[in-house]
Amino acid sequence: MRFIFILFCLSIVLSACQDQTEQAPTEAIEESVTDTENQSSKATTQTKSVESNPNFVATTITPEVMYVKGNRIELTNQKVVTIPNGGGDTTLIFLTRHGERKQGKTSLSPMGGIHATRLANVLRDANLKTVYWNDNAGMQTGFHTAGANEAELLNFNVQDLGALVNTIKKNDLGSRLAVVSDIITVPEVMNRFLNGGPFKAIGLEDYDDLYIMVLKGEEVVDIFHTRMYALQ
Repeated sequence: MRFIFILFCLSIVLSACQDQTEQAPTEAIEESVTDTENQSSKATTQTKSVESNPNFVATTITPEVMYVKGNRIELTNQKVVTIPNGGGDTTLIFLTRHGERKQGKTSLSPMGGIHATRLANVLRDANLKTVYWNDNAGMQTGFHTAGANEAELLNFNVQDLGALVNTIKKNDLGSRLAVVSDIITVPEVMNRFLNGGPFKAIGLEDYDDLYIMVLKGEEVVDIFHTRMYALQ
């Protein structure tokens, strides 16, 4: 009788263990489904944000720009294009890519140094208040531009562009500033100000693009796209 009782107890224990083993994968699957749904929801939100203003078109200025002096853009053909002055409720944000980096490094290559010098030359009279950068190459590229304008050189977190947008809206409205960053971040900053926009990554070999974003209050009213003069 005792032997039968022991077998009965063992059968109950084994049955309980089997139930726990069968339930574990189910719980894992449920958690996985929940995570997937959350990620899908986030992805949908992000997609909607990106598509919220897909038809915004930048105003192209040609040929290349030689200098920005106040509200005048002097072009390589000696013609002049007028842009709004900063001040009051008008904000101008100049956006460009950092100079070329040394292969496998975060610092600028010799050509990157030339790119940085060109940017400082183009924007030396742009009346900038702040130059924002997010990595070593951006800092090195923007350093002389900030110096030429007696502007503040400030770092931002590329992983939190919302914070950069909020900082600009809090501290820089009514002024002129520059954002020097990488091929993905430059267009994404413009898209963030547009609450979603059409701007794509800059080409890997393209170091000449210069964007000028004009805000009235916190609203983007125009974006000019030009290219800095070619380096010989």
